[in-house]
Amino acid sequence: MTAIIILIYIVFFGYLVATLPVEGFRQAVVAPVQLALMTPIYFVIAVLFYRVSRRLSHDDPRRQTVLLVSAGWFIQVFVSVSRGALLGYSEIYDGIVHILLAIGWVLVFYGMILGKAART
Repeated sequence: MTAIIILIYIVFFGYLVATLPVEGFRQAVVAPVQLALMTPIYFVIAVLFYRVSRRLSHDDPRRQTVLLVSAGWFIQVFVSVSRGALLGYSEIYDGIVHILLAIGWVLVFYGMILGKAART
């Protein structure tokens, strides 16, 4: 899965570099990358973690950890859409989005660390 994602990034960025002008490249790239590339990838990862949590029994302590990771990835989906659509709209909005971004990554990493600890 990682190799496929990296290949998609290489092709997508190669296309953007070849077609977009050098001036304003960053502003022109943020929305397509966030909306067309990162959002679907984050969404698939979130759904996969959610499906794994549904398959675990209700008594399994790993279920909460997997749900925590899934919630973190769903927050990343929301943030990715928000950044792609409204980045630069206002400084307050950008601040809130970046705080949500940090919360999402903390949930993902915390859940992953809890999952490793529960396995051992």
